[in-house]
Amino acid sequence: MDDFFKSENLSYENSKTIEFKFYYLLFQNDLKKFKLYYQYKKQVEVFDVSKKYIFFPLHYQPEATNYPYGDIFIDQVNAIKMLSMHLPSEYVIYIKEHPDTFNISRKAWIRGAFNRNLDYYTDLKKIHNVLTFNIAHNFLSLSIW
Repeated sequence: MDDFFKSENLSYENSKTIEFKFYYLLFQNDLKKFKLYYQYKKQVEVFDVSKKYIFFPLHYQPEATNYPYGDIFIDQVNAIKMLSMHLPSEYVIYIKEHPDTFNISRKAWIRGAFNRNLDYYTDLKKIHNVLTFNIAHNFLSLSIW
């Protein structure tokens, strides 16, 4: 694996991170996040309260609790596939992305290239009965109880 921040032909001790290169990589990642957000927005549907549903909020990844303890459920797409296979056909699974997935703030708790691949939401959409809704939607404000 390439180390983007190590100067070529120098040891780690003598290597200096080039500030421009660091911010350039962050900028490239921001562009990827915009593309990822666009892909997500293409999949968004209107939340229909009349449907029987299960709410599946996606976790930000990588994340400390779901990687060591997630076992086979680290891969959320596979977890959703398994859930879909075992649900009665009248149910839908509503997916909502974690907002930090698209966070480009330089003051965010995490910044960098930890994001999903560009086909992630297309792959989710292929799963039977999976619907995506807007990350700005306040799920808790629904009067569903």
